[in-house]
Amino acid sequence: MGVYHLTVSDAFNCVVYDSVEVNSENQLNCLEIPTLFSPNGDGTNDKFEISRIDLFPEAKVEIFNRWGNCIFKSDNYANSANWWDGTWNGKNMPMGAYIFILTLSSDKEPIQGIVSIVR
Repeated sequence: MGVYHLTVSDAFNCVVYDSVEVNSENQLNCLEIPTLFSPNGDGTNDKFEISRIDLFPEAKVEIFNRWGNCIFKSDNYANSANWWDGTWNGKNMPMGAYIFILTLSSDKEPIQGIVSIVR
């Protein structure tokens, strides 16, 4: 976070200056929340990985099945060891769509969406 300044000059020595302020609202644009993952043990997309979640150390994630049962909860999703691996009670969840609620911090509205498991 902070203010970043940019100076651009061309071959004719024309110079343009600009600046941008990066704050917590801009950080939301940095998140990449996948719509599916494939927890099949091949080492690629095996967990519900939200890119740049580490920008939000207070992040919490809850995952619900289609009946509304909470099948996963992590109060420290910024730590990759706490990412959902597509299991519940040690068993693989079937292919399908699951609802997630991502709470980045207490002062931000939760983000809701759907993530699908593909095996």
